[in-house]
Amino acid sequence: MISIMKNKIVLRALVSVVVLLVLWQISAQLVGKPVYYPSFTETVTAFAGLAVTGSFWATVTVSMLRVISSFAVSMLLGMMLAVLCSLVPSVTGFVKTLTGVAKATPVASFIILAMIWFHSSFVPVFVGILMITPIVFENTLQGILHIDTQIVQMSKVYNIPTALFLRKIAIPYTKPYLSAAVSLSLGIGFKAVVSAEVLCRPSIGIGAAIYDAKIYLETPQLFALTITVILLSFLFEKLIGNFVRRKGGTPQA
Repeated sequence: MISIMKNKIVLRALVSVVVLLVLWQISAQLVGKPVYYPSFTETVTAFAGLAVTGSFWATVTVSMLRVISSFAVSMLLGMMLAVLCSLVPSVTGFVKTLTGVAKATPVASFIILAMIWFHSSFVPVFVGILMITPIVFENTLQGILHIDTQIVQMSKVYNIPTALFLRKIAIPYTKPYLSAAVSLSLGIGFKAVVSAEVLCRPSIGIGAAIYDAKIYLETPQLFALTITVILLSFLFEKLIGNFVRRKGGTPQA
């Protein structure tokens, strides 16, 4: 029954994608100006032209490394802050204020400030960390606060080692919240990193390539690069999300 439902969901998703692509192709042909609105086939052709060059894959690799770096640092920092707030509740208000300011501040403002403070190659990583850390912090803290207090008290009574408590209780209970954080933060992380690359224009990066495509009015190439970012974001979200769900385990007393 479950497999049938999954097949139906996949089929609906495929049908939706096909319909969107057909509408894209038809509307682009009606416009008839690729410099403003390239068709699906023109975008695919542009992507094929990029895919056969080593510089394209180098560009993709560098941007992916920036996203992975910012994501890894943010996961560590966000979880550390959440654990700190759970152990020392008095600092929760201060940390929430900082993360609230980070969430409310426009990304462009952070990018411009980071361009003053850091080398252009580090700006995307810094901006990604600022965008992702609040999401990880809030979701992890919610997960920790939802751990059954009776289980926590029992672990203290029986002197369960901290490592065992984290592995068997804390991590499994916070798993759904971490999965949600991964799903939200990866998409935002890719957008933040690429946006920073567009503005700060490092020597290599997808964002810098998008800016160059815009300058030279290579709109099909711009569409191809944008779709590359979307696909990479989707792929990373699925891979890391599945990893978190697989490794989380189930809560045990």
